[in-house]
Amino acid sequence: MTRQPSPNDIDNAGAVLAKCAAHDPWWPRQDDDEQATATAIAWATTFAAYGLQRHDLLAGVDVIFRTRGAGHRILAPDIANEARVIRQRRTDQETPDARAARETAIDTKLARLGIDDGDPLKHINTPGRPPIRVVPPLQEGA
Repeated sequence: MTRQPSPNDIDNAGAVLAKCAAHDPWWPRQDDDEQATATAIAWATTFAAYGLQRHDLLAGVDVIFRTRGAGHRILAPDIANEARVIRQRRTDQETPDARAARETAIDTKLARLGIDDGDPLKHINTPGRPPIRVVPPLQEGA
């Protein structure tokens, strides 16, 4: 299920489109507010599916315009993919302490929202639904 873009996601998409226009003098100008909003919402839908943040999206725009040749048609998935690579690299370089701090911040935010992340299967194993069973690994020679 695709998450609907929030107003913040739409604002981020607008910033991405503006940065694309700043990089490329031939980028389509959207003087019509309705069309600009519709485009931002469409792009925000792609970005929201991955939970991408503005700083990663804008850095993704920079990477694309720095590395792609002339005539490349840039679309929202291109920027989303670059932003995801940037986010993954940052996560891979995290120290254990920084990761623990980030996860604690996420847990605190979830607790404020009333979501307990302690048991990831708690929301799946609900009454009326058969419980999830862990399948043991295959034994050699079996």
